[in-house]
Amino acid sequence: MHTPPFCPNPDCRHHHHHTRTRAEKARVGTWFWRKGLRHTACAGSHQRYQCIACKRFFTERTFSIDYRVHRTVSYRDLIRDISSRVSLAATHRNRGISPAIRRNRVGRLARNCIALHAECRPYLTTPEDLIADGFVSLEVSQYYPCNLHILIGKDSEYLFAMDHVTIRRTGRMSPRQKIRQAEVEAVYRPAPDGIITSFTRILHSMAWLVLQWEPEDPVQLITDNKKEYPDAISRCEEAHRLLSDQSLGWRHISSNHHRGPGGPMFAMDNFDRELRKDMAAYVRETVTFRRNVQNAMESVQVYRMYHNFLKPYRVRGEASAKRWQRAGLPAKLVKRRLKTLCVRRAFLSHYPDIPEEDLRVWKRHLYTPGQLKQQLPWQYIVA
Repeated sequence: MHTPPFCPNPDCRHHHHHTRTRAEKARVGTWFWRKGLRHTACAGSHQRYQCIACKRFFTERTFSIDYRVHRTVSYRDLIRDISSRVSLAATHRNRGISPAIRRNRVGRLARNCIALHAECRPYLTTPEDLIADGFVSLEVSQYYPCNLHILIGKDSEYLFAMDHVTIRRTGRMSPRQKIRQAEVEAVYRPAPDGIITSFTRILHSMAWLVLQWEPEDPVQLITDNKKEYPDAISRCEEAHRLLSDQSLGWRHISSNHHRGPGGPMFAMDNFDRELRKDMAAYVRETVTFRRNVQNAMESVQVYRMYHNFLKPYRVRGEASAKRWQRAGLPAKLVKRRLKTLCVRRAFLSHYPDIPEEDLRVWKRHLYTPGQLKQQLPWQYIVA
């Protein structure tokens, strides 16, 4: 018989019942009543409950990733499509689903992937040098380029953090293109300090890692010579303090430096190549670029999970090794979480330490240029 792990009400005292010890659970006793069955055409009959403390009604399906859906979709097929350069239209045709269903299911899967990374974050205890760089692509149109700031381990190639920012189009343009750019920027003009703000969020995650590691030797932060990076470090007090204490070193690499295997930024270059190879939206000269920033970043979060936990570190040689193993994560934790990744629903209130860049994706705070109204999160997303 199914037993609910906790009360889904974030304001209830039994909301964190699953974290209590066996003695605490015995002292609390029964905290819910069984209230018959609820029948749905999609999932059939399932048990209904009521919390004794807050009187909230819920069912066993409340804890499922398919909570409040009317049609089931294979999440493993979605992971396979996202990481295999399958376009959105091809996914709709092959899976027989509508665009709205796909967006909804990828969003649910992305939040579970964010929760997976947040739960594994405290167990990242293997110090290594870090590489930070930006991945440039476009979304909505060529007049709205985007920059994905990425923090990756030099040795493990584990993707620690990722943040999105929309930037202005630069470079040579024809007179007609300049007129068109003025028209689109009259609707929405990216913030002039967007790169600095975005990279500052990455630096906060980097500083958190270094403080957790407490390494004997200074951790090296490897970046290129982008002019906005010094301003971002001056904004991040933790990173500035680590540099002053010599717990962190900052190494600048020229864009003309060797980029092949053995190069100082090879891990980042290799991830850029894999992202363009595996995701249809980021292939060069693609016509399948994303029209919605929020949906694009949810797909990227799913690919981040695939890169860190499912994809082999190398095709040859260490075929069985994964990047989470090289980052030092405990196998028992990872295997347990991967087993429930496509089954259990993640609750935001159970993950108070989610980094800001991931929290923006979870709460659907990313703005699409030209969007007429803000995408408000559904109530069950922020529960």
